[in-house]
Amino acid sequence: MINLLIKKLKELNIGVEVVHGQLKLSAPKGSISPLLLDELKTNREELILFFKKHQSKTKKHLSIPSAPTSRDNGYPISDAQRRIWVLSQFRGG
Repeated sequence: MINLLIKKLKELNIGVEVVHGQLKLSAPKGSISPLLLDELKTNREELILFFKKHQSKTKKHLSIPSAPTSRDNGYPISDAQRRIWVLSQFRGG
């Protein structure tokens, strides 16, 4: 049941997230019908549990720290990049 509701929300381009234990919807104007709103209210608790469960899984994947870099020194360029730069200087690039 929840999977069908989520599929319907995706098809209608309706975004759903859980913020402080409540559902927050973002949708194009007029895309949430009264019937769909009743369905969301009826399944609110199940949706919250579903999204909390899946948020914790996605956060694990999204929390990979980036390697520290020093942008002051720049990055080394390859020989091919150096040749392209030199050629672009002759063409007025």
